[in-house]
Amino acid sequence: MRRCAFNTGLSRVSDVVKIRMKYSLMRLEGITYPDVYCFPFWLGYRCHFLRNGEKISGKKYDYILSELNSSAEQLEYLLALVRACPDKTIVFPGPPEIFLSRADSDKMALAREILATAEHVWAYSEGVAQFADRCAGTSVARIIPWPFDYCEVRRLGGIQRRDGDYFDILIGAPLRFAGIACNAPEHLEESIASALDGMAETDRKKFRFYAFVYADEDRHHWRSSNFGKRVGITLLPRMGYARFLKFLNRCAGVIQLLSVSALGRITYASAALGKPGIFSAGIGLSRRLYPNSLVSSPTDADLNGKVGLLLNGVLGGQIDPGFLPDAAAARAVGDFERNAEIVSGIMRN
Repeated sequence: MRRCAFNTGLSRVSDVVKIRMKYSLMRLEGITYPDVYCFPFWLGYRCHFLRNGEKISGKKYDYILSELNSSAEQLEYLLALVRACPDKTIVFPGPPEIFLSRADSDKMALAREILATAEHVWAYSEGVAQFADRCAGTSVARIIPWPFDYCEVRRLGGIQRRDGDYFDILIGAPLRFAGIACNAPEHLEESIASALDGMAETDRKKFRFYAFVYADEDRHHWRSSNFGKRVGITLLPRMGYARFLKFLNRCAGVIQLLSVSALGRITYASAALGKPGIFSAGIGLSRRLYPNSLVSSPTDADLNGKVGLLLNGVLGGQIDPGFLPDAAAARAVGDFERNAEIVSGIMRN
């Protein structure tokens, strides 16, 4: 059986054990979650998740994979792995905005050598690839397919069902209230309120808005402020992948506005399930899947009009076609077997 190691960037044994348990359970359930940790499983490898500084034998693994994080400890360990096994390493840069906001000259030097030395540098978008090339000082990055699975998303999403007379709308998942990833939740709430103000009270009450936060500071901001009270936004707990897809398939629409060049997993799931929505033009996947329903930023001046048009379309049962995903593009992006063949071919060559 082929075998990979994956550098988690985590230092505590308990945190690494949680990662191992999470992905072992997913494999038992037959689920491939579209994130970087599932790459080995997607390509038919067993995977050992590494703790920062863990001593390994390069002979034991076919490949060593890692994200490019902004932790000095993680970068130092990753560089040691790359130096020891340059022909076996695969590095995945993340959102450039987040890395650069935390990087100093020492971290940039570490990243430069890592990217210039690793056998493979794989990016999920053109913008991330350009960042990696600039950092390395030469052309090193390759844009590759991601482990999206159109059939699995639709299978796990189940049959689309509405909850009575209500229209559920997922917004801003996740909501970020501060920092480099801030996506202006207050502005989005104002846009929703503006759209609802033009409706009859009975129609306004048909909408239910839901959102997630991932970081503790965002959860604290939500709870210590008046956010969400004006339009009645419900803060949801974290969900497992299958449960989230079932929830998403219940939704009548999605509004996801991001300020950094993220992968776009929720965008993809929304498209695969045929959900109308509004998405960020700065995300490459959004441009491909929702070419006609994009906004340039979370504070785009056109947001109010788009939100109003979307919600009124949901209410009247006549969605403007511009809010709908490109179904053919969604199937192509999520062609699981074909994309696996492409990536496996890159590894062999």
